[in-house]
Amino acid sequence: MKKRKVLMIILAVMLSIGIWGCNYNTQNEEEVRVAVEIAQVKKSSISEEITITSKLQPIKNMMIIPKTPGLEVTKLAVNVGDAVKKGDFLFELDKTLIRRQVEAARKTYHQAQRNYQIQQEQAERARNLPVSIAATGMGFQSSSQSMTKEMLDTSLLTAEAQLDQARLTYVNTLEQLDEMEYYAPIDGIITTNNLQKNQMVMNTQPALVISDIKQLKMDLYVTKATYKALNIGDELLFYTEGVEERGKVTMINNVADLRTNLYNVQITVDNEKEELLAGSFCTIMIERGKKENTLVIPKSAVFYEGNTPTVFVENQERPVKRPIELGIDGGEFVEVLNGLMEKETIIIKGQHYIDENTLIMVVRGEEDEDI
Repeated sequence: MKKRKVLMIILAVMLSIGIWGCNYNTQNEEEVRVAVEIAQVKKSSISEEITITSKLQPIKNMMIIPKTPGLEVTKLAVNVGDAVKKGDFLFELDKTLIRRQVEAARKTYHQAQRNYQIQQEQAERARNLPVSIAATGMGFQSSSQSMTKEMLDTSLLTAEAQLDQARLTYVNTLEQLDEMEYYAPIDGIITTNNLQKNQMVMNTQPALVISDIKQLKMDLYVTKATYKALNIGDELLFYTEGVEERGKVTMINNVADLRTNLYNVQITVDNEKEELLAGSFCTIMIERGKKENTLVIPKSAVFYEGNTPTVFVENQERPVKRPIELGIDGGEFVEVLNGLMEKETIIIKGQHYIDENTLIMVVRGEEDEDI
C-alpha cells in the first residue's frame, strides 16, 4: 500500500514537472518574438528635391566714387531710400580750384591760338614774296630759299603743336569741371550714402550706391549632382516671407570653385512691382531627378551592411536579408533599382533588433502605410 502511494506521488510530481516545462517552453517562445512593422513594395512616382537657402540681392549695384577726393560737398540732393531716375542730379563738389585751372587753361589756349595765327600769317607772306625779298626782307642772313621755307615751316609746326597741347589741357579741365557734378547712371534706390554737405569726400569708399531692385538675384553654390540637374532658363520655386515665388536660372558657372569644389548658379527674379524686398532670405527648391511608375519603399526600411544597402523581407514570420540597389532619394521614400519585386513585404520598423533567426510578430500591416 505504501509503495502504491509513493508511486502515485512520484507520478504526480513528474506530471507537474512536465506541465511546467511545457509552459516554460511556450513562454520562452513568446519572449523571443520581436514586434516589427511591415510594408509592401509598390510602384509609384518619386522625385528628389533639395532645399537651398540664399538671399535676394539687387541684380545691379552702381557705386558712385568721386574722381577727385579731398573736396567738400557743396550740394547733396539725395539720401538713403530715395528713388532716382537715370540722369537725376545727385551731388556737387567744390568747384573753386578747378574753375581757376579752367581759367588758366583758357588763357593759355587763346594765347596759343594767337601765336599760331601769327606764325601762319608770316609763313603765308613768305611763300608769296619773290625769292630775293623772302631771303632778305624777313631778316634772314641766308640766301637759300629752301632754308627760309624750312625754318618757317618748323616755326609753324611748333606753334601748331603748342596749340594742340593747350586745347587738350583746356578740354581736360572743362571735363574735370563737369566731373564736380554727379548724376544717376541708372534707375534705382539709394542704398548707401557716405556723404555729408560741407564735408570732404574720400575715394576709399563709394560716396553713394544705387541699387536696381526691379530685378533681383540669388547666388547659389551647388554640388556637381545639382549642377548637372540645372539648365539655363529653368524656372525654380522658392519661398520668401511665407510667399511662393519663381525665379529663372540665368547663369551657370561650368568651372567649380577651386576652394569649395562647388558650382556657382545665379537665379534672376522679376520684381517689377517691387513687392519683394532685397536682403530677404529665401528657400529654393531644386528637383534633381524624377521617375514615374518605379519601385519605391520607405527609406526607414533600409540599413547598411558595410556599404551595401539592405532590407529584411518578411517570409513566414522570419526575416530574410536582401541586398538592394537604390536610385532616387525622395526623402521619406527611396527608389529600388534591383533586389526587390513588386508586392514583396519588407520590414520597415524593428529591423535593427532582429536577425535571420529571429521570430517576428507583425504589429502593423501594410494597409497603414501610404507609399
